[in-house]
Amino acid sequence: MEEALIARLRASTAIAEIAGTFKSRPAIDLHERKSNEKTAFPAVVVTINSPGKTYSQAGPDPVQQRLVRFESFGLSVGSAILLDRAVIAELEQAKLVQGVQFSRAQLRFQRDFDPEDLGNLRIFRRLSDLVIPTNR
Repeated sequence: MEEALIARLRASTAIAEIAGTFKSRPAIDLHERKSNEKTAFPAVVVTINSPGKTYSQAGPDPVQQRLVRFESFGLSVGSAILLDRAVIAELEQAKLVQGVQFSRAQLRFQRDFDPEDLGNLRIFRRLSDLVIPTNR
């Protein structure tokens, strides 16, 4: 599911128009921001916070409701917020990607952070947690 989620976000035109680039692709990655170069901002870091597996008497349920954290980083508050909004808008739509059926995501938590000083860069961050139901 993680690979399909990253592929979906990178393939989104709305997200790609806002996101910075890393190695000629939108700067959207699992677990870590790959670069602190100016061209790599805005960027999104994706972390699976809860696997979302549920069970019945018959065993594992094929529908999983994962809690996924999206941290949007930007060189301005506005760019971080715009990228965050684009990610949420994309995931609020149902879509089949690489054999994974994504149902409509639901925003559960959102928070802005104080800027982070990287010496020559000032980075702004918005965190959003979404529940993403998938079937696979």
